Amino acid sequence: MENAHVRTCLNLASALILILGLGSAVWIYQTAANASKSVLGYEEGGGSLYPVAPEDSKMFMRDLELYGGKANVFAYQLRGWFTGLWHGKSLAVVVGCQHHSHILRAVLCCQSPGAPLGICRL
Repeated sequence: MENAHVRTCLNLASALILILGLGSAVWIYQTAANASKSVLGYEEGGGSLYPVAPEDSKMFMRDLELYGGKANVFAYQLRGWFTGLWHGKSLAVVVGCQHHSHILRAVLCCQSPGAPLGICRL
C-alpha cells in the first residue's frame, strides 16, 4: 500500500512538472523576442534592408583565422551558438526540453514495477 501511495505522488509530481514546465516554456516563447546582434550596417536586397553583423564579414572571419587558426573560428562560432541558447525564443526550447526530460524520468520511474523507489529522485 505504501508503494502505491508513493507512485501516485510521483505521478502527480510528473503532472505538475508537465503543466508548470511546458506552460512556462510557452510563456517564454510568446513574450521573448530574438536578441538582435550588433549591427555594423545594413544591406539592401530585393527591396528590403538586412542587418550586417560583424561575423557576417569575410574580413572579420579572416582575421579570426589569421590570429588563432581554424580552432579560433570554431571556438567563436561554438561560443556564439551556446550563448544564443540562453536568450530569446531558443530559451523556451531549452526550458521545454529540460522539463520534458524530468517528466520522462519521473514517468519511467513510476512505470517500472521492480525498481526500488529510492532511485526515483525528482
